[in-house]
Amino acid sequence: MRRNRIAITLAGTAMAAALTTGCLQERSYTNTPEVEPALQVRGDYAAVRGAIDGHIRGDIGPVTGLNHDASEMMAFDDGEYASVETVVELQDRATMTLLSIVGPGTVLRAGFHGSFSLESYASDAVNVTMLGCVGQEVDVYDEYDMPADEVNVDVEQGEQPDELEISATGIWHDHDASTGERLATFREASTRVTLLR
Repeated sequence: MRRNRIAITLAGTAMAAALTTGCLQERSYTNTPEVEPALQVRGDYAAVRGAIDGHIRGDIGPVTGLNHDASEMMAFDDGEYASVETVVELQDRATMTLLSIVGPGTVLRAGFHGSFSLESYASDAVNVTMLGCVGQEVDVYDEYDMPADEVNVDVEQGEQPDELEISATGIWHDHDASTGERLATFREASTRVTLLR
C-alpha cells in the first residue's frame, strides 16, 4: 500500500465551520518526506502529526462500490479538535471523507470504540462526525456534500509505537423527498487510516 506522509496544517479549524462549509472549503495538501516529532498538547496525549495509508470503501452519494487507496490526505490536531481528510481521485471525479473529532484526547487512544449520531451532536461534548463528498475533481465537491447520520469509530494500536489505526464507518440514511422522513434504506462508507503521532 502506498504510504503518503502528510503534514498537519497549523491553522485553527472549528467544528461548526466544518459542518457548514463541508467539502466545498478549498484545501491545500502538502506532502512532506519528513515529519516533525509529536507535539505534546495535554498530559500524556500526543497530537496527530500526519496520516498515511488511507483507504475508502463503500458508497458515498452517487458513487458506489468504492474500494480505493487514498491519493491525498491531510490531518490536523490542536488537542481540542482533530480532523482527517481522505481523498480518492477517480477517473472522472473525486471523493473525500472528512472525519472531524471534538475531544481527540479521548477518542484517539488505542482501544477506543464509540458510536456517534448527528442528531445528538453537541459542540461542548466529545463528538465525531464524518462528511462524505463527491465532485468533478479534487477540491470541487459540487455533486454531494453531506454529514453522515451515524459514525462508528474503532481505534487500535498501529504497528509502530507512534502509530494508531483508525477505522470510521459513516451511515447516510435516505429521506423521503416530500416529507423529509427517514427511510429504512441507507448508504454506508468506511475510512481506514494510519495516524502518526
